[in-house]
Amino acid sequence: MICQNCGKALEGQNPRQRFCGGPCRAEASRRRRAEAVRLPLVEAMTALRQAQVAVEEARERLAGQGQE
Repeated sequence: MICQNCGKALEGQNPRQRFCGGPCRAEASRRRRAEAVRLPLVEAMTALRQAQVAVEEARERLAGQGQE
């Protein structure tokens, strides 16, 4: 078995062991929490950009109607 964080071989006897020690377990936990925060932010930024594009397209259409 190998550590799921650093890739080193595990020396423990527990078949459920996933990490080689406390520091790797803590780092993996921090990474999971950071990812849990990052994903909703990325989705929100994507939605905001799509809204900005839609507003700009609507402005262009309205500006084109006024010139007729």
